[in-house]
Amino acid sequence: MLQTKTINKFQHFPFHLVDPSPWPILTSFSLLNLTIGAVSYMHGYPYGGYILTSGFILTLFGMVLWFKDVVIEGTYLGNHTKEVKSGLMLGIVLFIISEIFAFLSVFWAFFHSSLSPAIEIGGTWPPLGITPLDPFAIPLLNTILLLSSGVCHKCKISDLIFCMASTLPFSTPRINPLYRIGPHNIDILSFLVGSLLGDGSMEKSVNGSRFVYYQAKVNGEYLLWLHSFISKLGYAHPEIPKLYSRPLVKSDEIRYYYRFRTFTFSSFD
Repeated sequence: MLQTKTINKFQHFPFHLVDPSPWPILTSFSLLNLTIGAVSYMHGYPYGGYILTSGFILTLFGMVLWFKDVVIEGTYLGNHTKEVKSGLMLGIVLFIISEIFAFLSVFWAFFHSSLSPAIEIGGTWPPLGITPLDPFAIPLLNTILLLSSGVCHKCKISDLIFCMASTLPFSTPRINPLYRIGPHNIDILSFLVGSLLGDGSMEKSVNGSRFVYYQAKVNGEYLLWLHSFISKLGYAHPEIPKLYSRPLVKSDEIRYYYRFRTFTFSSFD
């Protein structure tokens, strides 16, 4: 009974349907509380500081619990398959594009008003009664801070990957095998262990182990399906396996076969 309940919690398809969670609504009200507290504190209302502090604590509390669930979904539950990672990446790309167009609209409005001032603003730029900031003062300082933060982030990205490697699973070719960890999805575990009892084998390397699959050309369709299944779960390179050949020692025949390997995982040891 316990084993059945545990298996039912695992993902049996490449897409992730998020379970109901209380953290989004909690975080929303916490952010509202944080905003009200900040405005009250800045305007000198009584207890504004207490409301601001409680809103900050609740927001931090909700973020920690929400991130914890995401980490569990991506590791112990194995829900972050290749398709899910692609969806997350696409979401980030669309967010960046939306930010680009937001800044584009701001710059467009600025250049339109400055190069061709409308009659509604007096036909001059800047409009009468508005004193613009010195571009070599606060704006220059903000630009330096923005660029320097990007440089610092670039320099520390390897440290960030190293710190997260003990928590999140990685399944890309450029990640050190020591940082590829489990636990793994119940589908891939059942599949890999079952293949060891059949036609699969394993290879040991310095930093971990990997699975090797080898089939003759006549069984190529099966091996290509096998590779498609494993690569979609993020455990092998998506490139289609090549057809190899080798001469047989006792005859003049040439044997054709397909072969591919999974990524090397330290947890496969």
